[in-house]
Amino acid sequence: MHEYLSNPKILQFEISSMCNVLCLGCVRTARNFNTKKSVIEDKHYLTIENFKRLIIQFGSIERVEFCGTIDEPMMHPQFLDMIEFLVSVGIRFSVHTNASLRNKSDWIKLGKLSRDNGVVNFSIDGFKEEHEFYRQKSNYEKIIENAQAFLDAGGNANWQMVVFPWNEHQVEDCKQKSIKMGFENFRVRQDRSIVSQLGKEGII
Repeated sequence: MHEYLSNPKILQFEISSMCNVLCLGCVRTARNFNTKKSVIEDKHYLTIENFKRLIIQFGSIERVEFCGTIDEPMMHPQFLDMIEFLVSVGIRFSVHTNASLRNKSDWIKLGKLSRDNGVVNFSIDGFKEEHEFYRQKSNYEKIIENAQAFLDAGGNANWQMVVFPWNEHQVEDCKQKSIKMGFENFRVRQDRSIVSQLGKEGII
């Protein structure tokens, strides 16, 4: 029988089964690297009513984390409503996103909501071709546009870069760009998956 904490401080959520990109090392992505695994069901998402119910059920929650392991949070049609709810009840949040969808007005809104309440982690793995090779179906230019709109609105943001053999030469340049744009932190993580073992030639 499972035992759960009676007064958890942090809740982590995957709020849907939906993501707009296919990352080569993601648990969603099949080994041919360009299709979604069939075990990931299409268009299933947590309703905002159930989201609120879970938050209220645990009166001890101090922070909610939208992990982005299976889903892209910004694909959920009511994601910003969830963030507004958290802010209204004084709960902090963190978001992991590929940031390559929605329009600038949504990112401005999220930026304003995060000013004193949370942080958004933008996954940007190099510049255009290098980034888009790993995060297939993403759009680097749109990501930068959305991130800048978010930052200009006063949002708190981290640039997170996964380092591969094909983008490691760009780490310092990405760091400098993150500083220029106004990111609070620049973080790197060395990839240890089969993606790096195969290399770009082995994947193509």
